[in-house]
Amino acid sequence: MRVDAETTLNVAIVDLDNGVSPGVNSHVLNAPLVVNADAIDTLNPVVDGFDGDIEINNNGPIIGDLGALTVNVPSGSWRFDSGTITANNSSRTLTATVLDGSDISVGASAEIVSNGNTESAARLDIQGTITVPDSDDSFTLSGGSPATPNQLQGGMIMGDGELVVSNSALSGNGTIDADIDGSFSSRLVADNGTLEVNGSIDDFLEIEATNDGVLDVALNWATGDAGDVVLTGGEVTGATIHSNFLLNPIRGHGLVTARVVNDGSIRAEGGTLVLDPSGTANDWDGAGNGRLHATSGDMILRNFLTFASFEGRIVVAAGHEVFVDGFRLSHSNDALLELNGGTYRTNDLTSLDASITTGGSGPSTIQNDSSSLLVFGNNSTITLNQNLHIDAFNAVIRSGATTSGVSAVVNDRHLTLSDGLGLPVALANNSLLDVGSEDVDSSLGTVDLDSLTQTAMGDLTIDILGLGSGQFDLLMVNNNAVLDGTLSVNLLGSFTPVLGNQWTILTTSLGLIDADDLMLDAPVVNDLTFDLIVNAQSLVLEVIEALDTDTEPDGDVDGTDFLFLQRNNPALIPQWELDYPGSPLTGSQAVPEPVASILYLSALLLFSCFRQTARAQ
Repeated sequence: MRVDAETTLNVAIVDLDNGVSPGVNSHVLNAPLVVNADAIDTLNPVVDGFDGDIEINNNGPIIGDLGALTVNVPSGSWRFDSGTITANNSSRTLTATVLDGSDISVGASAEIVSNGNTESAARLDIQGTITVPDSDDSFTLSGGSPATPNQLQGGMIMGDGELVVSNSALSGNGTIDADIDGSFSSRLVADNGTLEVNGSIDDFLEIEATNDGVLDVALNWATGDAGDVVLTGGEVTGATIHSNFLLNPIRGHGLVTARVVNDGSIRAEGGTLVLDPSGTANDWDGAGNGRLHATSGDMILRNFLTFASFEGRIVVAAGHEVFVDGFRLSHSNDALLELNGGTYRTNDLTSLDASITTGGSGPSTIQNDSSSLLVFGNNSTITLNQNLHIDAFNAVIRSGATTSGVSAVVNDRHLTLSDGLGLPVALANNSLLDVGSEDVDSSLGTVDLDSLTQTAMGDLTIDILGLGSGQFDLLMVNNNAVLDGTLSVNLLGSFTPVLGNQWTILTTSLGLIDADDLMLDAPVVNDLTFDLIVNAQSLVLEVIEALDTDTEPDGDVDGTDFLFLQRNNPALIPQWELDYPGSPLTGSQAVPEPVASILYLSALLLFSCFRQTARAQ
């Protein structure tokens, strides 16, 4: 069939191929052909479609050929099963619409060839091939919409020319061996398999990988040119992605195994976004401008190499975290770590010389899951608008760190305060607190604190090397010190205490609160141990004679020692009766009647158990 004038067919059934093979059924359209039919073909409308070749010539109004094929069927779609549709447009400056109407299913044995700039206003489902041979050629998909995309169903788009997606979308799996261009409102979606793109990508609103899609891009590409890179559970792999424009981020949840250079923004949204560059290394901050956001999802960062100087910005919202997994990410003093109720977590040596701020409506956490150091460096600046929990096996705040704000630093595991540190914010201790350097229990220091609150789980370690100034740990608290839990004494070097030695280990401007509840954990050296003297505004350690009945030892004899002796060395109970302060036997050798002694010990045992229960509450 040859169409040289505008023609419309209004029929019940159109049989374009008469059921025979391609090559026999050749049609040439030099003018528009519109087919309005109830069905295409008559042999088997359920499975059959058009098999044949169609040449569409649209050489512009100057020459006069305006070929086009429009098919409208009630079902909304028809099939081009095999053969070739060749669209010719000699007008390189104009794009000719050559296909229109109902959706077209392009079968695995079918091909559309675009010579010049041609367009399909009909939505396509592509199992076969679209070829754009010449570098000056283009084929435009304008059918469908972003919500009802053209589908690549294992097919191929190839050639030196360009595929254009105009105000629509192309979704699916297969191979694009051509450059592909959007129109700022268009979408490119990897879905239901792997979408392999071997050309350049430009001007899309979004490039997406769904939860069963893999986007594999062969050439290095940039979000500022291509558009937002969106993961909704899928994977992006292949060549390097340059996030180079804040308004076109990499965002969503899923897996990015392509290398990333981040001069723009990476955002976790709706789940966990994992960036794992598979044996290479990401550039997490580009030229120092890169941003990592976990404000509506979690983010996991992995790297093949240490990243020595991060200068970008990390923002974490409440209920979310950024997890640096398996490598060292060191923050320079140009970096920003903004925690608005969220968690920044690592499992390797972590150095924070950054500006750190806490905010939002609740506490934030910095956590290190390994035994490596978590260091708040000399150049770090910490601004506390909400409490900052430090949860690490070995964290240290160095003396040059600057801290301010209305909230507290909270130690949840093991924190060392460097010698000379001024900490003008509240400090709450729920675990092990040391003074000196990051070398655990092996250094001395003097620290100036705004206020100190130690809970029943807290343990403050005091190191002693001698009697002189600077030879023992000292905490100077400018407000109240609320003290519960344990005070541990640790002797350094070869120093041997002498009876009567004293050290003022803590001073406070406003006074001590609950310090009588402190448990003393002290060594015994040459039958000497330590006692804790609680004054109104200071704590003093004094060397005293060690008593056999002081089983803890904590410098005093009490109900806890009685319980220990009762279970382990009852022969010392008479001596305990003599050593216990306030005992009816203290200072007297008289032995009470047996019944009185039993009643006395029972009452003391009850008191001791009550005191321990009260402390636990």
